[in-house]
Amino acid sequence: MTPEQASAHVGRDLQLGYRLGIERWRSNPAMLVSGWLLGVAAALGLFIVGTDNHAGGGQPDILGGLAAVLLACAVMIAVGLRRRVVRGWLARYQDGYAQMLATDPGPRAVRWVTVAEVTVTFRTTSTYTGQATTTSTHLHSFSARPGIAGGPAPEVGPRWGSWRLLKDARRVVGPRLVNDAVDAYDAGRPAAFGPVRIGKGGVTLSAAGAPVPWPDIRSVRLRTVDLARGGRVVRAVHLSCRARPAHRVIEVSGLPNGIFLPRVIAHAAAQHGVPVKGRVT
Repeated sequence: MTPEQASAHVGRDLQLGYRLGIERWRSNPAMLVSGWLLGVAAALGLFIVGTDNHAGGGQPDILGGLAAVLLACAVMIAVGLRRRVVRGWLARYQDGYAQMLATDPGPRAVRWVTVAEVTVTFRTTSTYTGQATTTSTHLHSFSARPGIAGGPAPEVGPRWGSWRLLKDARRVVGPRLVNDAVDAYDAGRPAAFGPVRIGKGGVTLSAAGAPVPWPDIRSVRLRTVDLARGGRVVRAVHLSCRARPAHRVIEVSGLPNGIFLPRVIAHAAAQHGVPVKGRVT
């Protein structure tokens, strides 16, 4: 069964809506990799010997040998391409995502309406230009619906198009998760982002730590970063405090729903008259 057929069955069985796109991960056999590497070396050698031969100092037998090696590499690459195996796929649907890996017994699927957490991990690729790349986008679903597994699903790495999943998560579930967090704060309950808590009494930075009271916070600064094809996100929230330590940082990468924290902390800061510097994404 092809990935297109399998994803069509999964979408229909799990009621994920019509399919928007599909990405595949193929394994590269050793013959394909070896053919590419040896081919590059042979082509370089052919160029050098050919240039030397044109100048009158080359050796035709070496030139012919390199040409034969290059031809053999082409055959190895062709055979390797035919032996490539689809190791998994990731399908985007109107109402969710599904992922299938060769190592999994079945597909891992999630519907947008069941997503309760979006955890994004990224690393900075250029401190000069302020760019970063997404390394994983992890959706957590806590649904008891039959056919939709609870817990983490799917977890997506770079070659699985994390940037696309991140953009979809921000667009589809971002408004709902932000509204839920703001409503919790307005109702007097802390808005939770993993160990970080934003409440009426202040900002708690760790599970065992005491909250930093709002009167002790001078300002909130948002540091943004450009994700490769994933848009602009806040990578860190800096708190300038009157009490020591005067500078405290909340790292967004790896924090559950961390990409939505800036909107909530900006909402809370505005109610306490704390200025927010930087762009809220």
